[in-house]
Amino acid sequence: MNILTINARLSSIKLKIFRFHNKNKINLLVSAHILLSKTPSLTISTESSQETEKIELNGDNQHLKAIDTIFQNPKFNRYTIDCTINKIAYGGEDYVNIILLHSKTLNNLSEYNDLLPNIQPYNILVAKYFLTHFPKMKHYATFDNGFHHTIPKINQTLALNGSKSYGVHGLSSEYIANKLSSLVDDKLARANWVIVHLGVTSSICGIKKGKSFVTESTLDAADSLISIANGVEIPEKEYEGVIIKSYALSVARSISLATTSLGGINGIVFTGNISQNSTQIRKLILDNLVWLGAVVNKKANNNQKLKISDKDSKITILLVSTNEGYAMVNQFVEDKL
Repeated sequence: MNILTINARLSSIKLKIFRFHNKNKINLLVSAHILLSKTPSLTISTESSQETEKIELNGDNQHLKAIDTIFQNPKFNRYTIDCTINKIAYGGEDYVNIILLHSKTLNNLSEYNDLLPNIQPYNILVAKYFLTHFPKMKHYATFDNGFHHTIPKINQTLALNGSKSYGVHGLSSEYIANKLSSLVDDKLARANWVIVHLGVTSSICGIKKGKSFVTESTLDAADSLISIANGVEIPEKEYEGVIIKSYALSVARSISLATTSLGGINGIVFTGNISQNSTQIRKLILDNLVWLGAVVNKKANNNQKLKISDKDSKITILLVSTNEGYAMVNQFVEDKL
């Protein structure tokens, strides 16, 4: 069975095709990522290659044109698709676990467009496209806020105005939480961790016994940070500037707040494109957490190792690539097969 995962937002669209063999064997066949900027680009990645090319997406409905462009690529369209899984940013209280999608459901979900205007409307737009163009295929939805439904109410409420905090990067956090058991011993994997997802948008998720316990969205990335997220090197002097230093401090503050809610932490996981691409930003953040007992190993950090904490560190610090697509497929396998 070949499963297509779909992740759309204002600035990009990502499609991945996974091959499901059995519950213990799921592998990625091909991924496509279109960056919707002034000069759009398409990156096609397989197990053995990665190619990026500039493309033209003139006029309206760029997301739908982007899908057509991806399906015209021979490295992508060589695979048949048996079902789709759409990432939906927010499902409210009614939608938490993976569901079979219908037009009526999408209309209900569009009521949350104003909550996440840069993500939710594009999730809905692209999901409707696939429902319309592949009417005989089954289409599913997973919800990015779903992982956070275990957060206690006291941690869901913003103290300043009493409004509810809506979690993001839930699928990413779910993947990391499940991955920990294969990276550290079982006791440590079930302890208190803070997952630091740094990308175009960033978030902190505190987990306890593998479940989301507290989450907070941090600053949206400035232009220099977006460049880092997209794998573009920036001048060394920018790391000494106010923008990046204040960003690092903001992230460290969010980690501190999550640590308080958890009653202490045993580890930190860095994930997301900025985390993966910037040795300096990881160090700047951790330099603000020395009081917590966080000590980074310079060599391990510079070499992008899995474990970047020093032997003298009181907490374990890991650098782990996330895989939202795999988390989506895993939900499908666990709940629908």
